[in-house]
Amino acid sequence: MSRSKTEVLLALELVALVSFAFSRPVLAVFGEIPQLFVGRDASRADIVGFALVVTLVPATIVALVGAASGVLGARARHVTHVVLVAVCGGLGTWRAVHDPTGGRTWALSGLAVGAIGAGVVGLLRTHDRTRDLTARFLRFASLGAVVFVVQFLWLSPVAATLLVPAAGVDEEVVAEVAQALGPAPPPVVFVVFDELPTMSLLDGRGEIDQELYPHFAGLASDATWYRNHTTVATHTVDAIPAILTGRYRSPGDRPVRPDGENVFSLLSGRYDMAVEEPVTRLCTGAQCPSGPSAIDTLASDAIGWWQRGLTWEMAEDVEVPTLPGATGPGRYDRAEETIEGLDLRRGGAPTFSFLHLMLPHGPWQYTDDGTLYVRPDATPGATIFTWTDVGYEVGRQRHLLQVQATDALLGQLIDELRAADAYDDALIVVTADHGVSFAPGAPTREVVAGNEEQILWTPLLVKAPGQTRGEVDDSNMLSIDILPTVAGVLGIEIPWEVDGAPAGSSPPGRAPGVKPLVDPYVPAGEVDPAEPVDGLPYVEIDAEHLFAKVLATDPVPAAGPDAVWRLTRYGAVVGADADGLPRGDAVDGTVTVGWPSGLDVVDTSEPLPLAVVAGTDQPVGTVVAFALNGTIGALGEVQDGDEPGGKLVQGMVLPWLFEDGANELEAFVVTGDPAAPTLQPLDVTL
Repeated sequence: MSRSKTEVLLALELVALVSFAFSRPVLAVFGEIPQLFVGRDASRADIVGFALVVTLVPATIVALVGAASGVLGARARHVTHVVLVAVCGGLGTWRAVHDPTGGRTWALSGLAVGAIGAGVVGLLRTHDRTRDLTARFLRFASLGAVVFVVQFLWLSPVAATLLVPAAGVDEEVVAEVAQALGPAPPPVVFVVFDELPTMSLLDGRGEIDQELYPHFAGLASDATWYRNHTTVATHTVDAIPAILTGRYRSPGDRPVRPDGENVFSLLSGRYDMAVEEPVTRLCTGAQCPSGPSAIDTLASDAIGWWQRGLTWEMAEDVEVPTLPGATGPGRYDRAEETIEGLDLRRGGAPTFSFLHLMLPHGPWQYTDDGTLYVRPDATPGATIFTWTDVGYEVGRQRHLLQVQATDALLGQLIDELRAADAYDDALIVVTADHGVSFAPGAPTREVVAGNEEQILWTPLLVKAPGQTRGEVDDSNMLSIDILPTVAGVLGIEIPWEVDGAPAGSSPPGRAPGVKPLVDPYVPAGEVDPAEPVDGLPYVEIDAEHLFAKVLATDPVPAAGPDAVWRLTRYGAVVGADADGLPRGDAVDGTVTVGWPSGLDVVDTSEPLPLAVVAGTDQPVGTVVAFALNGTIGALGEVQDGDEPGGKLVQGMVLPWLFEDGANELEAFVVTGDPAAPTLQPLDVTL
């Protein structure tokens, strides 16, 4: 047999093993998450290229290593090949056990399985009785590489949603709409925030809290605020299409391709598109062409995910990158840059600016002015997207700080519009795709009895061109009504069937107090979700009493622009000099701080560890004050959680109290009249 043919056959063996060890797990996981490729702005060519790179590059590198060893002689070539076969076989064995467990194989046992697999494969490849059979088997098994690519490109959710051609747009319809819009339609600015419940904005009187959210309140003073607006879907991949198409989209019946009949195609004949759409991809083709190749970034995602799964300990805190960058630590800067980069000046073709901004969506890691902080490794009280009976108050505090940061982004956008002299003439739509729950014992995003008002109700503000006086409309508005309302303001008809209706139209069959939801909903007293009836794609929720509950909510009882920092009835002491407050006897007890791990070396130019998570032996209900460098920086109430050192107590420390270098953290039990509290020192263990 010629040397070249021998090298090809040996390479095929390695292709088989590398495919099972690397290509198969990567393509299987990434094929399930189209959002990953949307978030990376990957074109169809990028997706195909990614599959080929994941399959061919690792196998080629390993095969070249084996071939290169041939310069050292035949024996070295044989030994190198056997070692490569054993190592790749061991990794493939490990992944075969590792992946079905969700990455939760213990490190030692997982590596032991891989080592045993390596030994077995190596032995089979070298033993006199099995080496030829093993070699032939592996060479035929190299076809698996082709199978894995075919599965990814033809059978995966990525193939079904991103690789098929986008639905075509009827050019005659587009032309008719363009003619109806006239030669100078108003600029349109359409903002969808993510995971923002209406309740988070309110002041307890059914109004937007002007001290905490001045820009939402300011826009409401010029716009129509649809207070009784609710989403029809609780997941972004369904909620955004409902907003942009005016149609229900059931999670169980998602279309093979994006719905081409949407707001982008409706307005594409007259408007230039400026679109930030990090999760969905309804704006496609010539309207919103893809950017530079994303193959390098996708390959880095694949390598990083595979490497981090080497042990259970490393895999435990790693999420599959479903929204890379979209919910990462750089998203606030990206949002600011996106807003700053909008061309909002009048003149030339009008612009349709659509921004889906992934804020205040978790993880919660921004203060009220958008400053990034180091968040804890886990959110106390939240387990698999469900709250226990503790921890949710500080979780909501962190969320509300991020809502304030979101308000600042809205303010930046409004300032840009005013600077471009476009605010008065623009049609401005501000809404959110869904809310988030902070109810003890309830899921954070799935709707069950007791958290409906926190997830379903989302803000909807519509400022028509020339509108200068705010109005409040409490009619039963749904997210599928937004597109018909936009079309109505622009004076055009939607030339296709929609499920929604323009605001103020009183659509037939819609009861005032009923809210439809395409996602599962568990009613009070039930265990299983309610099922849709009469062939409808949604369940109906009797929600008339819930709207009153929304309006009565005041998530921040304290007053002032810094009120979110002032938890508990003693919130007034936050920011006070600890030595200036009455001091009582020291308490026989301790606070054991689990997060942050230390404050000896702090660099205030870097993100700060604002959250304090601790265990304590103090009774449930005790209020603990944390002082940083002599100033009260956070308050927390002891709860019956399970933390090292005892029950749970936590708080968020004011960022301006940190100093470069070493910082001193003190803890006190706070007692007495909230108007004149007393501090009793507690021992602190870091």
